[in-house]
This record gives sequence, C-alpha cells and structure tokens, in this order.
Amino acid sequence: MLLKTESKNSLKTLKFRNRKLVLSFMRGAGAVAVNEISRATGLSKMTVHKIIDYYLEEGMISYSGKGVSTEEGGKKPNLFSFNAECRYIYAVRLGGDFLSTSVVNLKGEMVVGRKTVPLDNVSFDEVVALIATAFREQTGQRELPREGCLATVVGCNGIVDVENGVCLAAYQFPQWGVNIPIRQALGAHLPENVPVHVDSWWRHLAHGELHARGDETCRFYMIGNSGDYISGGLVADGVVSCGATGFAGEIGHLIIDPKSDATCVCGGKGCLEALVAPSRVLARAVARRDQFPGSAVFAADLTGGLADVGRAADAGDELGQMVMEELADHFAIVINNIIYISDPGQIIFFGDYANNGEFFFHTLRARVQAMGLHGVDKRTVIEPSALSEDHGVIGAANHMTDTLFAAGR
Repeated sequence: MLLKTESKNSLKTLKFRNRKLVLSFMRGAGAVAVNEISRATGLSKMTVHKIIDYYLEEGMISYSGKGVSTEEGGKKPNLFSFNAECRYIYAVRLGGDFLSTSVVNLKGEMVVGRKTVPLDNVSFDEVVALIATAFREQTGQRELPREGCLATVVGCNGIVDVENGVCLAAYQFPQWGVNIPIRQALGAHLPENVPVHVDSWWRHLAHGELHARGDETCRFYMIGNSGDYISGGLVADGVVSCGATGFAGEIGHLIIDPKSDATCVCGGKGCLEALVAPSRVLARAVARRDQFPGSAVFAADLTGGLADVGRAADAGDELGQMVMEELADHFAIVINNIIYISDPGQIIFFGDYANNGEFFFHTLRARVQAMGLHGVDKRTVIEPSALSEDHGVIGAANHMTDTLFAAGR
C-alpha cells in the first residue's frame, strides 16, 4: 500500500509540475500552438493537449483562432492564449500610515487601480473593516464575481510569520499589540475558500524585482524604506527567503552602533533604522543649518526629502556630502555583514534611498570595498532600483499565482 500511495503522490506532483510549466510559459507567450508549447516546455504534445483541455474547462486558457500553416501546406494549427482575466487577485498593502488596495489579473496587471486610505491611530478591527469595504467597492466597479477571487495577498511593514498569516510585530501600529492574526481576521470578512497570504511588503517588492529580471538564478538583497520603517528582502537562486519564522530581511533592527543613544521603535538602541531613518537623517542636516547657512541642502527647504540632500551632495555641497557620507558609513556596516553571510550578487536600494544620488552610491561602494579582507575584491554590485512601488503589487500577485498554479489550482 505504501508503494502505491507514493506512486500516486509522485504522479500527482508530476501533473501539477507539468501544469505549472504550461501556464508559466503561456502567461508571457501570447497566442501559441500546441507544438510551440511542447518545444518550450519539453512536454509531449499529448500531455500538452490534456493540460490545454483541463484549463480550457477551467477558463484559464482560451481558444484564439488558427495559426499559419506549414510550408508543406499542412493544417493550420489551433492557437491558445492564457486568459489573465478569468480570475483576479486582491492586493492589499498595509503601510505605516495608509492602506492601499487594488485588484490585479493573473499577469499582475492592475484591473482596478489603487485605492489609498490614510490611517491615523486606527484599531486593527477598523482596518479589517476598511479592507472588506474596499474589496466590495473595487470588485463592484468591474462587476467581478466574488468566486473569481483566486487569492488575497497582504503586504505589511513588520515581522511576519508567513506560514500562519500572523504579523508578529507591527511597530508602526503599537496599539495593535503583537501576534496579529491578519489571515484569520480577513478570512472571516472576505469570500469563503479564498486563500489569504500575508507577508512582508519588502518581500513582495523582492518578488517584483525578481519578476522584472526574469532570471531564476539571480541572488540579490533589496534594502528600502517606507517612511521611517527600514527593511529588506533576500533572494537566493531565484527564491525569496522568509527565514524559519519570518525574520529574514528585517535589517532595520540590526544593531550597528551599540554605544548609540538613538532609540529605535523596537526599544533597542543603535539599530540601523534608528540611525538611517529619513526623518532622522534630515533632522541631523537641519541641526547643522547654522553651521552651513548657505548650503544647497536647504534650497528647497527639504521638501524633496533625502533627494534634496543627494542633489546637493552631487553638486559638491559640503553639508550634503557630509550627511551622505554618514549615511553611507551606517549602510556599509550592514552591507558588509550581508555580503559575508549570504554573498548576494547585488544590493538594490529602493524607496527614498534610491534617490540619494551618485555621490552617496560612489561613497558607499568605496566604504564597503575597504571593509575587511583587504585585497579581496568584493564583486557585489550596489545600485538603486529602477522599479516603482507598483512592482510590489505585481510581485505579490505573480508569486501568489505561481504558488497556486504549483498546487494545481
């Protein structure tokens, strides 16, 4: 009996793998014939035909007419296309002071644009109610059936236990306490039998960066901010890491200066977040205004945030360069440690830090290269991301779709 059970499980796994291969190819291929799918996936035409028939019935693949006949004058082949509109994913971002929701199709394209609601000292129950209301409103705009929702994905700032859908700590919402049951709470207010996937927003962004690169072998570490919240995402061999309990990527709470008096929201002192949070960096610049009254840093009264400091530094402004050198020093310590622990091919900055300017990145690269193992060339590339925040939604949607396809949904 054990051998029969193992054999059945192996066949089931193979079937799901084959389905994912076909769907993954078709999501980016346009209208294609069975023989094209067979060549691209390495599956037999008979297997592809069976998978096509299965997904035609499910509505995930559509018949798209006839192709061009061969030079020998054979029959024109049937063409099939991935139907990205047959299901949808409800994407939720729980920011530090806002709630953002949108509806995306199975290619990660927005079907209903982002709706943003400010959050000011709200309770967790109030946020759950806002998410449920936004779902009804946004799906109603396109008359989308509730049963068409393939999944709800939630990205939040904080430490997330992905397996259980629990935010272990959301420091920007201290009134919520700890161990916040996001999956359970939303599951009671959103369509039945629809998976709710909760993760760090930064891992969603890492999925977006991974999707944009289209390289399943890449290794990179993403660092960024949402307001004063600092976090990141680690990608190794095309896989975004959550860690054993959800702590992977939470670099904001690495202690880089134990002697510092800077207190972090987590209660610790000398955390990266306490030292490089944009508001604190700008405050240090403002504190030197009397010393540098004519600094270009203040030309726009810092309305552009760190970007104003970065532009001043690039233009040779003394204060701007001083502030950016201090920021580079803090980040260099963390990046040096990341390189020794996980050796990513790239460090990618997102958010406000992506706009710090060339002086900052040149200084940071030099600082990292000079740390430890003298004479050894650290080949990790440090650069800003070119992606927008929409890629967090795109990344989350594509990751969730891949996951559900792999499970045979």
